Amino acid sequence: MNIPRELAILSFDNHPISELMGITSFDVPSRSLGREAFRMFLQEGAARTGLQTTLFERGTV
Repeated sequence: MNIPRELAILSFDNHPISELMGITSFDVPSRSLGREAFRMFLQEGAARTGLQTTLFERGTV
């Protein structure tokens, strides 16, 4: 199987192994994600919010 021509691989945590292996990856701010989810849980009808993510384009997409 040819990557990325026949199959794309994408990581969601930008783990150091992703960089080592050249895997395209999103860097998701998991701490901020958890904090915002808990804040929204505590506040009924809390407004939606967005979090900054970063895409690291490497050789698998």
